[in-house]
Amino acid sequence: MNNRPTHKELSKKLKKATELLSGGRVDILEPDVILADSFKLGYSFKIEFNTIVGEILNQATPKNYAGARPPQNSYETKIQGAELFAFVVSLPDLDNRSVYFKFSLYQDVLIVVSLHEDRAQEG
Repeated sequence: MNNRPTHKELSKKLKKATELLSGGRVDILEPDVILADSFKLGYSFKIEFNTIVGEILNQATPKNYAGARPPQNSYETKIQGAELFAFVVSLPDLDNRSVYFKFSLYQDVLIVVSLHEDRAQEG
């Protein structure tokens, strides 16, 4: 049984993601998908995207990890083979809705893969 990622590893990934966001080293795997999901969540993609990602990273802890163990590797050409880390957190600024956030740390850039309402919460 593989227990990766460990609590310590997840803490480091979240910290690194926060540092990359603060340094403006952020990219979005599929901007059109994230844009469409921003409408559903009710925030302005152009104005609030970095703020929302920052809040997610601030709220997320290893206990919020919702990804595979061990982490899945991306099959997307742009980040082929990169490990994917998913978290589900509730955001006060989005009416405490649960948000699913998946990212990768690839070539020292925070790559946002998914950012949408947690599908388990949709009805």
